[in-house]
Amino acid sequence: MLGPRAEDRNIAEALVESTAGCGREQEVAALLPTVAADTWSTRGRDVVGSVARVLERRGRVEEAMALLRAYVHHEGAVYHDVLEGLADMLVRHDRWDELRELPECDDTWVAWRMADALEEQGRVAEAVEALRPFVARGEQFEVAARSAELSTRLDRIEEAIEVLRVLPTSGAELAWVVSVLWTRLVDLGRVEEAFAFLDDDVARRACGRDGELFLERVKLLAYCGRKDEAIAILSAHPKVGDWYLANPLGTLLADAGRVDEAIAVLTTVDAPRRDVTTLASLLIGRGRVAEAITTALSRAEAIAALPPWTGTVAV
Repeated sequence: MLGPRAEDRNIAEALVESTAGCGREQEVAALLPTVAADTWSTRGRDVVGSVARVLERRGRVEEAMALLRAYVHHEGAVYHDVLEGLADMLVRHDRWDELRELPECDDTWVAWRMADALEEQGRVAEAVEALRPFVARGEQFEVAARSAELSTRLDRIEEAIEVLRVLPTSGAELAWVVSVLWTRLVDLGRVEEAFAFLDDDVARRACGRDGELFLERVKLLAYCGRKDEAIAILSAHPKVGDWYLANPLGTLLADAGRVDEAIAVLTTVDAPRRDVTTLASLLIGRGRVAEAITTALSRAEAIAALPPWTGTVAV
């Protein structure tokens, strides 16, 4: 069905992905347009990634890589989707030196790709080592966070925390990695250390905003089974009526079995900002199906008129 339209990029990709592992590479190759390494064309550029994948699956790895290399550049432009396909192929075949030597890639990008690939292969410790030189620079929030996440998976918690210490004083907004760290500490039975970590300045700087850190404390209390305490602290906040606190409060109340209170809280949130998934689920559980449908539709209608969020949470 897909074959006659395989000149379309999306169709070609779907054809290649849907036939992976079927042993029909020769048939698939016959359906794809011919792409030559020595003749650049717009049509070839659209499907070169798919053609290269099929060549790779047929064991013609060198030919596949040569094809991708030929299509990375054209008339001074760099086609990053082709570049990423080439990088991924180099990774799959453990050709790390060639990956490092790609002239179009800065070393941080290469290290990130290497870390991802090593993690996928279960080589997490090696992934941490790949990122280590770039963490030491203290320049990129994302690299530090990725390294901290991987170190946490290895239960090297102290190392992960020290990685976060190299971050600049503000602007990180990496609450997710803070959450990963305290969650793992609790899972290891190191509950007091989890609370101490959130009291540490490194957690505040990683979160980037006091509001995010406050919510991490609330989530930690709930994760430790102290749901009533978490609810009380959140309910007492002077801005609890604002969506970014009301939605978590509604979720906490629902998790604590206080369904009617959760519905009441979530209903007060402006439609565009409302946690409609949780609210609708709770309403359905109470047999209020029509109301749940109306709630979902009202959010969809209101969200189009919502002004862009500035990204600022002042708590």
